[in-house]
Amino acid sequence: MKKLLLIAGFLFLACDTNSSVTKPDEFLSSEKMENILYDLTLLKAIKTSYNDKEGKALFNDAYIFRKYNIDSTVLAQNQLYYAQSPKESIAIYKRIDQRLKKAKDSINELLRKQKEEKDLVVE
Repeated sequence: MKKLLLIAGFLFLACDTNSSVTKPDEFLSSEKMENILYDLTLLKAIKTSYNDKEGKALFNDAYIFRKYNIDSTVLAQNQLYYAQSPKESIAIYKRIDQRLKKAKDSINELLRKQKEEKDLVVE
C-alpha cells in the first residue's frame, strides 16, 4: 500500500503544471534545433562506425557547438524547453527522420551506381 501511495505521490508531483520551464535566454528556433540534432545524430553514427580511437577523437560534439555557436548548456536548456511541447518535439524529430531517410536513399543510390560501374568494368 505504501508503494502505491509513493507512486501516486510521484505521479502527482510529476504532473504539476506550475513547474514549467521558461524559454531559454538563448532560444533556438525549431529549424536550428532540427539542424543541430540532425548533425549530432550523424556525428554519433560516424563515431560508432569508426574503429580508430584517434579518428573517433576528431568526431566530437565540440564541432557542432562551434558550428552553431552554442554550448552544451544552451542545447540542454532548449531540449528541456522543447520537451514541454511534445507536438513541436515530434515535428522536429519527424523532419530529422525524413532527412536521414533521404540521406540513406541517396547513399544507397550512389552505392548501387558504383556497383553497376564495377560490374561493367569486370565484364
